[in-house]
Amino acid sequence: MSPARFQARQRAARRGRLAKRDAQGIRVLAGGRPATLVVGHAGADTEDADALHLMSEMLRKVGIKMHTIGLYRPDTFWISQ
Repeated sequence: MSPARFQARQRAARRGRLAKRDAQGIRVLAGGRPATLVVGHAGADTEDADALHLMSEMLRKVGIKMHTIGLYRPDTFWISQ
């Protein structure tokens, strides 16, 4: 396949997939639902939260909404003597 034909097929594919957006700019899936990514994290560190916030901002720019859910993980490893 020639490079020009390959690029034309790529452009056609991009137009058809997730091209529609809602009023907030979030891409709409085939079923009409917004493209959303849910990320669960067990870190209470501010570094983790900052990194997830940056990821959320980057995904929002391309039209994907990201929710972060802080998971509670109690210390389950007990050392008995």
